[in-house]
Amino acid sequence: GVAQLEDGVLTVSRELTAPITALAVQGDVLWAGTADQGVYTFDGASWTQITTVDALPAEAIAALLAQTDRVWIGGQTGGAVEFREP
Repeated sequence: GVAQLEDGVLTVSRELTAPITALAVQGDVLWAGTADQGVYTFDGASWTQITTVDALPAEAIAALLAQTDRVWIGGQTGGAVEFREP
């Protein structure tokens, strides 16, 4: 899982409880790869889940690489996908 420290208060996320395997930051968005639930993004207000239904190479994520206009996501069983800003 993941927690956020803001103004001295630690808040544990109830939405993201899976083991975290990779983290990346792109602008104001946090990307979290998980052991078995794909990728979650956090925009400061809410979490959004991305899975194999959304074209991830696997639900188990090995690596995240955030660049200015894209994020590369690598699956633990192989394969990589590029997500670009619309």
